[in-house]
Amino acid sequence: MFDPFRHDRRTSPLRPKGCRALRMAIAATAIAAAPVGARAETEAIGLDAAIAGARVHAPALLAERGRQGAADADRSAATGALLPRIQASGTLTWLDDGRIGALGPVPLYDQEALAILRARQVLFDWRAFAARRSAGRSADAADAAVATAEAESVFAATAGWVRLAQAEELEKSTAAALARARVFEEMSAAFAGAGRGTKLDPLRARTARLEAERAALAALEAVPAVAARLGQVIGRPDAARLRTDGRWPALAAPPASGAAALERVRRTNPDLARLDALVAAASSSAAGARATWLPELAAVGTYGWRERSTPAFGLTPRADANAIEWTAGVTAEWTLFEGGAGRASTARADARVAELVAIRSGLALQLEADVQEALGAWRSAAAGLDAARQGVAAATEARAASAALFAEGRATSLDVLAADADLQRAEGAATGALGDLVVARARAVRIGATE
Repeated sequence: MFDPFRHDRRTSPLRPKGCRALRMAIAATAIAAAPVGARAETEAIGLDAAIAGARVHAPALLAERGRQGAADADRSAATGALLPRIQASGTLTWLDDGRIGALGPVPLYDQEALAILRARQVLFDWRAFAARRSAGRSADAADAAVATAEAESVFAATAGWVRLAQAEELEKSTAAALARARVFEEMSAAFAGAGRGTKLDPLRARTARLEAERAALAALEAVPAVAARLGQVIGRPDAARLRTDGRWPALAAPPASGAAALERVRRTNPDLARLDALVAAASSSAAGARATWLPELAAVGTYGWRERSTPAFGLTPRADANAIEWTAGVTAEWTLFEGGAGRASTARADARVAELVAIRSGLALQLEADVQEALGAWRSAAAGLDAARQGVAAATEARAASAALFAEGRATSLDVLAADADLQRAEGAATGALGDLVVARARAVRIGATE
């Protein structure tokens, strides 16, 4: 008895066409999986290059380096207030020779030339000393802020590169899925034309192909947008053409001891170092505010040359006289009443110290939680990557099996479409898990939990 739903696989007219479709799917998948960075209009960039670019050109890091330069200049200015101050001046004066002198009508000089050096050295000025210490601690805080900005730029560059790599993998995955959907659509149409299956199979295959086209186009358009975001982070203009070189960083196991990681964070975290320096600077400012009621002592001195010319008087001709002269002494200034400004300045400085101490305590507690979260995310990502890779292997095998069963007439189009969707999800999960692992380690490095 002839069964229209059974056929001899060796003589079936569907077998050559199915093989040709399979070869087309393999070729399309290989083309889709080609490295994105190999295209002529793109530029490949590795993770190390992205990090190096961020350390040099990241806008946020450049801004912090500018503030660092200003803080260094403030420290130099505060240091200069404690060093000797030397000034040179010169005058040439003409006077009225008819003026009345202290000794009556005697000839007075009518010209005077003076060249002099004045020097002043602070001996005791607690405000200047405190200002110098405060400026030094502020410069240290600016150095720590640069280290913080650099760590943040490295983390942002790593995360941006990973997102770009994930976008590229998604583009290749959706392109491969589209190739499989087109092949399956052709196969379903051929089977339906041969009287196999139902009329719903080609319609389902066409719907799946249209959805695959939409997903492939969306993934293709997402890549340059993600590349532009990476360029924003690393300070690269015209970054939409950037593509990763496809070389993921070496995977490292998370630290076994959370206590050791926390201790390392307390020693090396740049945010804590910055707040420690700010607290020290504010304490020095508070000490300087209390110096309002302390005296200021300075050594002063002059050394110069003076010449005076006296006009003729009677039978006496014009006379010129010059000499070297010097002075030396000590000055003292002591504020006795300042209208309450000193007390207000002291109270404001003390309040600033208390504010920074509270912020520092809060950051220390936050870092404890950050360390636990970072290490937990690192461990979870490592376990998730292994599971995701096994899922890809299982989904790949299931997709191949469902396609073979469909060709034999023992599976429906829904089985194939479901297996293909499972494979695409598994590939996306594997790429996401790999990116999560790299970003989790980068986050741990950012806070100082590991090198």
